[in-house]
Amino acid sequence: MKLRKVSHDIEKELKNHEFAKVYNEELIKLTLAHQLAHTREKAHLSQTMVAKRMGVSPQLVSRIETGNLNLTIGTIFRYAKSVGSELVFSLRSKLRKTA
Repeated sequence: MKLRKVSHDIEKELKNHEFAKVYNEELIKLTLAHQLAHTREKAHLSQTMVAKRMGVSPQLVSRIETGNLNLTIGTIFRYAKSVGSELVFSLRSKLRKTA
């Protein structure tokens, strides 16, 4: 299956409200997981080193970095701290301002 076909199929499915909701939630989880792994790699730390700093198993760090968990803010905070980073949140309104 070609990438163009897959993109077209996803675009079609995104018109379904339930699919779009789940898709967007998963996309956010995967984006966060990628960002966490990238930050760890930039800090020149292994998953085992991060696990020791967090007090968890290396398997849990692996699951965190693959997006296979619904992470709590506390877990994200501990992960960030263990890789020498700070956690910063940003919320943007999806509502348009009307005059």
